[in-house]
Amino acid sequence: MIATQEEEVADVPPVVSEDYKVKKKQEILSSALICFAKKGYQQATMDDIVEHSGFSKGAIYNYFKSKEEIYFEAVNENTSSMHNTVKDKLAQLSTSLDKLACLFDTYINNDHSDPAEKALFQVYYEFRLQSCRDEKIASYLTRRRQESFISLIVDIVQEGQKKGEIQNDLEPLILAHTFWGMIDGASICIVTDPAYPYKQALSQMKEMFVAYLT
Repeated sequence: MIATQEEEVADVPPVVSEDYKVKKKQEILSSALICFAKKGYQQATMDDIVEHSGFSKGAIYNYFKSKEEIYFEAVNENTSSMHNTVKDKLAQLSTSLDKLACLFDTYINNDHSDPAEKALFQVYYEFRLQSCRDEKIASYLTRRRQESFISLIVDIVQEGQKKGEIQNDLEPLILAHTFWGMIDGASICIVTDPAYPYKQALSQMKEMFVAYLT
């Protein structure tokens, strides 16, 4: 039997723009993060994400193969967005001390009352704890931390030492781990205790760290 022209047209799947795909993907990621934050990464299921997002399971699987892939994508999206914003700010600053202060301010100004932002922090630190029992997750997080965070501080410190702005006897790698240890510590506290004086504590850490460098 020969299909009519109308039937052939009906069988052609609708054309979906790239902007539409990006928008829907972001909606899935946002819903997934909230589900992870509410139930915990281990307890949350794809069915939970389906229910919260309003998408069908098939639609979600068109974008992501698994819950783990959704998490990795959410973290990568956030990291890339933050780094692009931060790099633009740092490029406008002339001294290494100003750059480090700017990085502190970026975290000091985080709004942990925002559900999406709070969810991201909650899920990230839960995932880091989970990595103790999962080599694949541990490898991913370690590589991400080194490439996206540790190296950033190391480069700034080394630049400052060459210019005479930072003491040469200080070890850049140790300073990088110290910097992120302070950020992580304050972030974990505010995620677990809404009453924690996050901005004040991190502002004090900023003053102490910058003073120590000189």
